[in-house]
Amino acid sequence: MATSLNTTYEQSIKSPDSKSARPKIPYIIGRVVNVVQGPNIEGTRLNDPDYQNPSDLGKIRYELIQGNQGSSLSSRGNPLAKPFYSSFKQLPVVGEIVLIFPGPSTRLNINRDEQDYYYLPAFNLWSASHHNSFPNLNDYATYTNKVNTSYQQASNLNQTTNLSTSASVNFPLGNGFPEKSDIKPLRLFTGDVTLEGRWGNSIRFGSTTQDKTLNNWSATGSLGSPILIIRNGQGPQAAKVGYVPTVENINRDPSSIYLTNGQQIVVDDISNNFSLASLGVVNLGSSVTVSIPIQQQLTSIDTISPAAQDQRISNSNQ
Repeated sequence: MATSLNTTYEQSIKSPDSKSARPKIPYIIGRVVNVVQGPNIEGTRLNDPDYQNPSDLGKIRYELIQGNQGSSLSSRGNPLAKPFYSSFKQLPVVGEIVLIFPGPSTRLNINRDEQDYYYLPAFNLWSASHHNSFPNLNDYATYTNKVNTSYQQASNLNQTTNLSTSASVNFPLGNGFPEKSDIKPLRLFTGDVTLEGRWGNSIRFGSTTQDKTLNNWSATGSLGSPILIIRNGQGPQAAKVGYVPTVENINRDPSSIYLTNGQQIVVDDISNNFSLASLGVVNLGSSVTVSIPIQQQLTSIDTISPAAQDQRISNSNQ
């Protein structure tokens, strides 16, 4: 027998002139209420009832957006959904909304009608790389009335507590997921392909752009020359709000790798006679020994001739 959604949802999608409970539409929109990350609910010693074996890792429990479900408590009748992609996975956080649809099951050889449910990455509601959670107001009201909820109470609500970095009451996004409102998405330029994590880590497959003032790599080089930028962490920003996009900056970001093709990347410490200003070192005297944790390495420089290289080595030895 094929896996079915709970009765509430089936009733809401029945055809008025048919007794069939087959959906009129081939997809479901669901709000995430739990992400299976192991035998226990993340950050607790409570057993996760949705975990049976390692194949359940990454599956989600969800409440239905279409239908009559009013809170996450009524989501238990829904079947779990697993990530659609096998090689690329982006686990959602609690409250994010995802597209869910039926697909083939490993039980097909038993019954050709058997099916599992799969989900795609979260809808880009807020155009944010950090999270796109959109809480259920009924759940949020219950949560705010129990700010000091225990793990057991949170489990009974089918919600997890959020270890927020602020003193305000935040909707729970998942254990160990502190909301950081200043994490910004990357600004994209024509032809860019980017991969962005939730914490300011990113990979950009970009190029030299026509407007040379909007980023830090287009001052030199031919239009369309490729550049690959790997950034681990977002540096200090003038605007703290998360919805204003940003670009990478080798002098501010915690660590980064630039693979260039004709571009010139200016590293302030090098261009300023190795002042080490970006590391917070000032008044470095000859009689003071300072241990400096170097976090950045210049991985690409302009190509120079062997004679020029020999001259630089000679000058450094004088």
